[in-house]
Amino acid sequence: MSDKLFTLAVVCFCFLPAAGPDTRPAREVAAAVSQAVELGNLGDYAGAEILLRNRLETVVSVRGDRNPEAAELMLSLAETLAMLGRHVESTRLYRRAASVAEEVYGPQNIRTAAALSGLAHTLRRIDRKSEAEALYRRSIYIVEHNRAAPHPVSAHARCRLGLCLSERRKYKEGQEEIERGIDEAAELFGPDSYQVAIERRHLGMALINQKQWGEAYTVFGEALGVLEGFYGPDHLYLSKCLKGMAQASHKMGRTQDALAYITRAVNIHDRSAGKDLLEMATLLRFESQLEAETGEWDRAVTSAERAVRACVAVQEESYQVFSAREAVLLAHAPQVSARWLLSIVLSHPRVPEETLERAFSYLAGTHGMVLDWLAQRRLLLKSAGNSVGVERAWQDYVDATQRVANLVVAGAADREADNADALEAAYRDKEMAERALAAAGEKLRSAKAPSRAGVETGANELASVLEPGSVLIQFFPYVRRAEVHPNADKSKNHRFGAFRLAKKSRSWDLQYVDLGPRRAIRSLVSEYRRSLEGVKTGTRPSARDEAEFRAAARGLYRKIWAPLMPADATPGGGSAPLVFVIPFSWLHLLDFNTLLSPTGELIIERYKIHLLSSAGDLLRPRDEAETGRGLLAVGDPLVERRVATEDSPLCIEAMTIPPPLPGARTESRTVAKLFSGATGEKSDILIGGDASEENIKQRLPGKRVAHLAAHGYYCGEKNKKSTTEERLADPLLNSGLLTASSEADDGLLTAQEI
Repeated sequence: MSDKLFTLAVVCFCFLPAAGPDTRPAREVAAAVSQAVELGNLGDYAGAEILLRNRLETVVSVRGDRNPEAAELMLSLAETLAMLGRHVESTRLYRRAASVAEEVYGPQNIRTAAALSGLAHTLRRIDRKSEAEALYRRSIYIVEHNRAAPHPVSAHARCRLGLCLSERRKYKEGQEEIERGIDEAAELFGPDSYQVAIERRHLGMALINQKQWGEAYTVFGEALGVLEGFYGPDHLYLSKCLKGMAQASHKMGRTQDALAYITRAVNIHDRSAGKDLLEMATLLRFESQLEAETGEWDRAVTSAERAVRACVAVQEESYQVFSAREAVLLAHAPQVSARWLLSIVLSHPRVPEETLERAFSYLAGTHGMVLDWLAQRRLLLKSAGNSVGVERAWQDYVDATQRVANLVVAGAADREADNADALEAAYRDKEMAERALAAAGEKLRSAKAPSRAGVETGANELASVLEPGSVLIQFFPYVRRAEVHPNADKSKNHRFGAFRLAKKSRSWDLQYVDLGPRRAIRSLVSEYRRSLEGVKTGTRPSARDEAEFRAAARGLYRKIWAPLMPADATPGGGSAPLVFVIPFSWLHLLDFNTLLSPTGELIIERYKIHLLSSAGDLLRPRDEAETGRGLLAVGDPLVERRVATEDSPLCIEAMTIPPPLPGARTESRTVAKLFSGATGEKSDILIGGDASEENIKQRLPGKRVAHLAAHGYYCGEKNKKSTTEERLADPLLNSGLLTASSEADDGLLTAQEI
């Protein structure tokens, strides 16, 4: 094999053993992998994917998937998918490859080590770094156990392990592992080889993580020269070096140089036949940032819009996966780019009105994608019809997920011994159930139910469904870029605001209202929450409690409501305008109806507030297949202290039983009466002791609407930094979805590995 054919990635080797007297299958697979590597060296990863996928389907159809040839094809295809940025599918395939390799080669075989290293790579890219670290170490141990070190697999795994450690802020250990991996690669291939240059990129990224800008720039520059000489000037392998040099240049105050490097990286991706679109979006956001800092605002807006479109182009993948964690990661990417576009647009000194409208359309269209995914998954499963395999796999997944939820709510992650072990076992069962469901639904995913991705969510479309006089308010944060210097304190430029779409009789008006620094509004929300939580359950608030609440409610009214709904903007004549509100982040902790005007009026006394999860809720067509009718109204269910069991560990066991909610009973009866009067449909009511969990589950199926008036409980895990929690924490938190508004970092310059 020539040097040019050596790598699609170092982990994908084609050294198949003899498969018995007939070695033709092994030779055919070897030829397919070699052709795929050649396509990869030319940058055509899309072509490599097609070639490998076709060969794998042929092998599986003839011999099944538990054989050496299938394992090698899975390895190569998984690495190709990783190069295309499709880490969800790549992770699933690497897992299959590792399982097959362990079965056909044995758990201590170097091919098994290669599969584990590849799996670790994709897990790291979807933020499961502790799992990735363990797999990297196991991969290295297997190679050393075979007394084969130095070996290309161990060299590559060491460098990736080092970067993983660096990302976990274990800087010294991480750099030592990378340097050791580079030494092994140099011993194998020579110090000036392109294989060593590939590994030196890991060192550059680790130096970026440690903010050693000058050293990182030098390392990336040297690697770039070697890779450019081997691959030519337009290969995707150059992109990481150019990105690293751009980051280092930017931090050293050489903005024009940084812009030149990142623009070249973007151009390489543009010319590539197959590329990682999410990585492309990261490059475009960085390019947009540098263009803004050099005063090229129109170009900055164009680059930011391209970043959004790149993310939207792959968002359909979020409708093809069965894991909530995977879907959250995919669905969050378009929202990140859309919010970045908003920051650039609002910082533009002369932003055109139509550009602001496009930014709103992108934001409104990408907000709430996780909820959209949940709805699409439900439709997808419904389309299974009488597919017993899918239905059984789905039920197994639901059961496994419920066991995990029960244990997390019971605080098992915060305890030692049996409970913590039970939680880890439940997570393993859940992952196995997800894999079984993914396998059962493979054909369904390829013919998935139509998604809502093509629905336009622009100002004109939303205004067309609003009644005259009504208003849609959607809160979004942004970062004011005009005054940002590379080394300046960014927190003062983190702002909060909202789009205000007002429907008039024959027209509509859209504007973005800046509400001030994000930190100040968050502080007001905290004061509001403290004023409520300080009142003991079942008691009347003291005069001091009430004064604190009124002060917080007035402050929030003045800060986040009055600028959006000024007195001269509301219709007169005593009519209460309908206002649709879409909160963001910690604004979900507010009850907007309780905010107080300067004259002491509650918002609910002047406006009709309706909360939405996303603007798409106004446009989503009703599912004609739905046949549910009637209402189930549940009021003040009797809360009983239960003894925790393995199947049902409840946090209520450690809580004080709350007092009854008599108002909830009246509310449920009233809602049921109003619903039946308005729709003609029957309403069922469960009150107090009748509203048991068993009765609710029995009466709920077939109902179109459920109304629950009851106490609510949130049993959160402690905010620890332990290894256990890092491994078992909520996937929503790990994905960044709930921490995307952090004031510490805009997330644009995170070093990532090809």
